Amino acid sequence: MKNIIISSFILLAAVSCEMRFDLDIPEEPSKLFAFCVPGAQDTTAILIDVARFAGDKNRYDISKTEIDFRINGERQEVRFNAKDTVRSLPTDCFYVTSEIHPHDEISMTASLEGLGTVSAQTQVPSAPENMEFSIGEPDRHLKSRVSIRYTDDSEDTYYAVMIREKETTTSRMVYDGVEEVHEYVYWTDILLGYEFDPFQMYPEFNIRAFNNNMGICFWKNADIHTVAGSKEIAFDIYIKKDIENQSWMQTIDYAYEASLFRITKDLYDYYLSAHLNSENYLSYFGMADSGPENNTITGGFGILAGMGRQTILFDTQYTHKENYLPEV
Repeated sequence: MKNIIISSFILLAAVSCEMRFDLDIPEEPSKLFAFCVPGAQDTTAILIDVARFAGDKNRYDISKTEIDFRINGERQEVRFNAKDTVRSLPTDCFYVTSEIHPHDEISMTASLEGLGTVSAQTQVPSAPENMEFSIGEPDRHLKSRVSIRYTDDSEDTYYAVMIREKETTTSRMVYDGVEEVHEYVYWTDILLGYEFDPFQMYPEFNIRAFNNNMGICFWKNADIHTVAGSKEIAFDIYIKKDIENQSWMQTIDYAYEASLFRITKDLYDYYLSAHLNSENYLSYFGMADSGPENNTITGGFGILAGMGRQTILFDTQYTHKENYLPEV
């Protein structure tokens, strides 16, 4: 009897079912995808890609995209970063080196053969005002309270923050009586996020903020608390401080850079929609629809949205007041 049951399972495993059906795939043309966030800075990167629809096997040369980038109606020179020519920019992106100022009107059109033309426009917001950045003493969990403050009474402005760790290693050696000094600088993005706080132990720091899993945290100004006349957002993160009594031959210096961005509503909505889709786990299994992502590109996909930035760099050396000193 046992052999008969085993043989039956083997027979069932060998049987396969086949069901034929036709997929109704709409015949839609592929379109250009453009991503650009101009701000008050010297270089503006423009990322161009192709949003392919099912069945499109054509090859597109992104480097041949024609881009018309204008600041207050004046056309600017657009360059292509072929083969990582500019190391500080993404590979195979376009870029503009013209200086941009707050409240500048930005317009852009891009076209590529076989994909048509896309366009968008935005305005560059001003930089955050009266920004302050402080780092507190480590707690018993070895985390430090990092606080960013600024002033803004508006209810319809939007912000983002990014914190990076700067590690500077300096090596010294003497050859034939001549001292040689080599310096290496490494930057690391700090992943920001809020720890689960169900009992509201720190209600003053609970706001409706979200991160994009790449080190940037976003929020609406109306959703953040006011502390002593300033808006404040804070995180508990691990902070490295300089090692005392380091060797003369090699020293390591740690500093932390906080960049506070005032962003347009379009940019906030773009990242918020992407965040909501990433949290919609049922859509991964086909059990729920994915929501639409915010799009400001007419005729295509992507985002053109402005931002203003203020940055402070702090060294991790304690003073007698138990605060960190800004790096000179």
